[in-house]
Amino acid sequence: MAEVPVSSRVDVNVSIGAQPISTASFNSALFLAELTDAAFPNAYQVYETLSEVVSAGFLTSSAVYKFAALAFGGKFPTRKIYVVKYGTVGVATPLTPVQAITNMLQIDDEAYFVSCQSHTEANVTALASFCEGVRKLYVNSTQVAGVLDGAVTNDVASVLQDASYNHALTLFNGTADSSFAEGGIVGAIAAIQAGVSTLEDKTMVGVAAGALTPTQRSVCEDKNVVYYMPIAGVNSVFNSKVASGQFADTIIFSDWLDARLKEEIYGLLKRESDLGRKVSMDESGFAKIREACWRVINVGLANGSISNDVAPIVRTPEREEILDAQRAARELPNVVVELLYSNAVHKVTVRAYVSI
Repeated sequence: MAEVPVSSRVDVNVSIGAQPISTASFNSALFLAELTDAAFPNAYQVYETLSEVVSAGFLTSSAVYKFAALAFGGKFPTRKIYVVKYGTVGVATPLTPVQAITNMLQIDDEAYFVSCQSHTEANVTALASFCEGVRKLYVNSTQVAGVLDGAVTNDVASVLQDASYNHALTLFNGTADSSFAEGGIVGAIAAIQAGVSTLEDKTMVGVAAGALTPTQRSVCEDKNVVYYMPIAGVNSVFNSKVASGQFADTIIFSDWLDARLKEEIYGLLKRESDLGRKVSMDESGFAKIREACWRVINVGLANGSISNDVAPIVRTPEREEILDAQRAARELPNVVVELLYSNAVHKVTVRAYVSI
């Protein structure tokens, strides 16, 4: 039986406004390896297990395998490893480590932890500078003796400290150039949600503990160098600071907060546009932006990375605080987010008094 279509009276158009945007990952690593085109024809390859690394032809004696074994074998392992090729011998396109990672991140910038086969000071300082600019955590190990000498001030750790890099972490390890112990750092923390835990006191599965003297440990602490030692019968990470002196977990949390706020706010702008709407330059639009910021904060409050001791604040500017030029450019300035990072306890002082 013929009918009049309902659409002639009720016109419905369903728009999907939940199109996802790319989000930053804090549980994957990138390892820059000196490889030839014959051995490794691709510019990069992604591996999700150590068995995949073996199947790809990497020998157990290779830098890639050693790093991957530690990064995948830790208690809180990385989810994936990007192996990125650099080198000047046996390659059609010679690349430095910085050039190789620059090309890689233009294709896929998911990886957060960055390490490299080369431990030369030139490559270490170049990668530290690069990672500082892109908010990736550069994790390097060194066996340079001068790092343990307080009288030496031009060693690689001192150079990074002088530059006050927030995104360069240096681990002293006596066999760094052959063991690639930095993979143990990645394997000890990569799977943990940003800000929920600390690198301090972690055990690095597969990494041999050092035997530093009290003086050498003190020098490491003065130069913001991580070291790995036994304590009370277990091996633990100590002085888990980046070159600037900030603790590594603080930097990881700040990078997480930076990424998630950007993603939430742009996600809001994108969804509203896809639905044929806008985030208006008035209080109703500002309220949506505040809600986007609170969605990030609430995640941190729920997982404990943001402290409840001080109530977080999200503030958008009053109308009179926005310049005409900013309004004309459709730019909302001075959105303020204030919160307290839930810091970790690393040392405890107890004074016990016994009466008889």
